[in-house]
Amino acid sequence: MITGRFAAPISRRIEPRANPMDTARRKCEDIWTMDVNQITEWITAGQTDEVESAWMAAAESEPGISTREAGEILAALVAAEKDDLADALGWALLEERKELDTLTQRLELAKVMAMAVPVSGDLRQQALDFYHEVFAAHPHFDGLVKASDLNNAQTPRRAFATLDLCLRLTDGGYVSNRFRNQVAQVKHFDDVLGEYELEDLADGKMTLDPRRLADEFEIIGETDFRVLSKRDPSRLGEMFFDDPATVLIGVCQAHEGRIDSIDLKEMLVPKYIPADKWSGWWNKARTAAKRCDKLTVEGRNPVALVHHPDGLTLEDELARDIESARTPLATLELLRRYAREARQRKLDIDAAFASTMVNTLADQARSFQKARPADALTASLGVAVAAKLGLAAPQGHFPSPKEVLAATADAVKVVSALEDDSLWLAAMTAMSELPNGPDLLENLVMVAPTRQLDALAKLLGKAGREHAMADAVAKAMADPLGNLELMLWLWSDPAGGAPGGAGKLDILSKLLKVLHDLDIDAHLAESFDRKQLQRRIRNAIAARDLAGFREVVAEMDEAMASIIKNRIARTDGLAESVRNDMMDILRENFYGLFAKKRVEPWLDEAILYTTRAGLRLQEAQLKDLIENQILANSRAIGAAAELGDLSENSEWKYAIEERTKLQGRQAKIQDDLTKARVMHPEEISTDTVNIGTKVTLRRISGDGRMDVSILGPWDTDLPRRRYSYQTAMAQSLLGKSTGESVTLRLEGDQTEYEIVNIGAAEF
Repeated sequence: MITGRFAAPISRRIEPRANPMDTARRKCEDIWTMDVNQITEWITAGQTDEVESAWMAAAESEPGISTREAGEILAALVAAEKDDLADALGWALLEERKELDTLTQRLELAKVMAMAVPVSGDLRQQALDFYHEVFAAHPHFDGLVKASDLNNAQTPRRAFATLDLCLRLTDGGYVSNRFRNQVAQVKHFDDVLGEYELEDLADGKMTLDPRRLADEFEIIGETDFRVLSKRDPSRLGEMFFDDPATVLIGVCQAHEGRIDSIDLKEMLVPKYIPADKWSGWWNKARTAAKRCDKLTVEGRNPVALVHHPDGLTLEDELARDIESARTPLATLELLRRYAREARQRKLDIDAAFASTMVNTLADQARSFQKARPADALTASLGVAVAAKLGLAAPQGHFPSPKEVLAATADAVKVVSALEDDSLWLAAMTAMSELPNGPDLLENLVMVAPTRQLDALAKLLGKAGREHAMADAVAKAMADPLGNLELMLWLWSDPAGGAPGGAGKLDILSKLLKVLHDLDIDAHLAESFDRKQLQRRIRNAIAARDLAGFREVVAEMDEAMASIIKNRIARTDGLAESVRNDMMDILRENFYGLFAKKRVEPWLDEAILYTTRAGLRLQEAQLKDLIENQILANSRAIGAAAELGDLSENSEWKYAIEERTKLQGRQAKIQDDLTKARVMHPEEISTDTVNIGTKVTLRRISGDGRMDVSILGPWDTDLPRRRYSYQTAMAQSLLGKSTGESVTLRLEGDQTEYEIVNIGAAEF
């Protein structure tokens, strides 16, 4: 029981005043935990009656005055030279909280208030009484109290710090110096001398009085990395590979409970782990951390390791993520993660914990059904996933996947919006059970991703709609880019064979054409994500070590192989490595196509070389031609026709002639674009004068020199001496080497020049 001059109940010691005080008290009940500044303003203004009433109201309420708030208010009273009032209020609060707070909580409160009111011997004594109750069994309690000088110190802060550290020390425990790299083991405390005997793990024995020990050291555990690294370095080396989780716990303990992978690597490499072993060790250590109930792996890039001294259950790990999950898919992913982690750790599923996620999915299915049917479908399918995991059904009714789809106006759109691949089969099955299910499945074919088409074809077969896949394939073959998912499915060898008899050679030809068109057609590049589509087609062709391509090549004749070879050579979207591999396969089967006399690049009429900038310029010209000039010409023809009597209409005849010219120009540009081959600087050979080189020429009859660049016809820039490789001047230079001479007509003069240098042109 608390004793002292303020032991009477608070209501007797601080009487509530009349109406003004009642008003202040009511105000404090509202603002105490929100605005401590109001209380300190009353103190500054000398309104102690309001302060007393506020303190009483807060002390009697729940959750009451926090330890931090109590310290701030009492310190403000002391600063205002109201020590007696601060002392009285402190005692009053301790009296009020004795039935509500634990002994440890009351000790902490008493310490904070004693430090706020250092002149209060009563508060200091009360804190000491609490210490005695908490640490009654400590063998050196009296000696440590004496050594702390709590009763005589002008301020109790250092004394409390001394007691807090020393009363938790045990013989054999470890401490670390907060200011330098020093770790020591506690041997014993000498009550007579009032000193600790310790053994520095690096320098041997040492003695310290309790106050200095508390000033400089902190308690650390025996698994702390600072202890492990100094006590037994050889054993630590073994632990890195035998018990990485314990090592990681120790590292976290040495870094205030948390360390990221970047700092961890800097700390361990190369002192403890060789640089070439880090990656393998880190993968193993991270796996061990995930399986340890005292460690969590958080974030990514960099990953952070967090230590939980009291252990962290799988449920604890996921609780924060569950609170932040906002969508059905996020909730479902957490549910799957919970089941997966529990299985890996060989833990039992906590039914109550899992039910919160299952019930959340059911709630989302209900609440999202009208406004967000795609999310409602995900949630409903998620409940079905939970059932397969053996989890209990949610409470109350929720819409099934079939009910969600039946209630929406566009079931095809809702299913196609599913982000989780694994939910598609269940969604399509539910769709097939609707009265108009077969019709919906037919419509779904045109928007379903490649990986779902096998299952969709099987469902259509069960519904007697086999023709639907054949019809869809026919549409895809007619418009491969617009139906790329179906084209890639056909190329991947569908489970039941290609519907409609689509040949693999034909599919390959169309995929190569799509790649080529995406590279040269400015309109297509703007309308589609060109790089993503090219990557998908390229990956599909290269899959399984180009197995599909090998199959096609094995069945084609040499004439077709020659056509495919030319298409491959002109298709930049394939990427160099895939193109080379495809050419190697053709070479293995049709060597004759590659053994013919080589045609110099500048003489190959099937290819038109250009820089990327030149290609873009030509594409821009084609776009302007189609979207502006031809469109304007069409309007002119229409306007002229409205004038009547076309036989005598010169404006109409002129517009028609102009259309013929524009269409011819369009055809020429499009034909050139189909032959375009973009040059890359790293591919240019400078052994001889070649397309893409810059040639330094010296006039033989004098000392004049000049540089000329040989580029594509769309890169010509005469003021900069950039010439098309198709010009007579360039043809005279191509193929020649350094030191050779050549007669050229440049800038109006026909002069003999010597080639003095060959380098790469600036693209």
